[in-house]
Parts: sequence; C-alpha cells; structure tokens
Amino acid sequence: MRNRNSSGRSESDKKVCVVIAFEHRDGKSGRDYAKVIEDYRAKSLQPIFDTHINNEAQILADGWSG
Repeated sequence: MRNRNSSGRSESDKKVCVVIAFEHRDGKSGRDYAKVIEDYRAKSLQPIFDTHINNEAQILADGWSG
C-alpha cells in the first residue's frame, strides 16, 4: 500500500538487474532479448553473451564500468 505522504515513484530500495540485447541489421530491427539477472558481474553476463551473441557480432555498449 502506498504511503499517502509520499510522492513520485516507489520508496522501495529493491533494484532489479536486467540485461537487454537487440539485433540491428541492415538498418532494420531484428531479434531482441531481455533477462533479469542477479548482478552485473562477468559471471552473470558471460552465459548470456555465449548463448545469444555471435563471435563475429559488432557490440555497442553504454560504457558503464560498474
């Protein structure tokens, strides 16, 4: 239940980690993928990369270093 004295978004401090990938080929959108993960450590991300990204793919990232 929402506190009537608060405004804006949820007061919860619970955060959800999500990894999102999408394919962009020849100017068109292709497949996309999203998954909730435990954290952003390499141990959590590597299986997703191995399963969904071709070794020859060009990867663009936001540059976040943790």
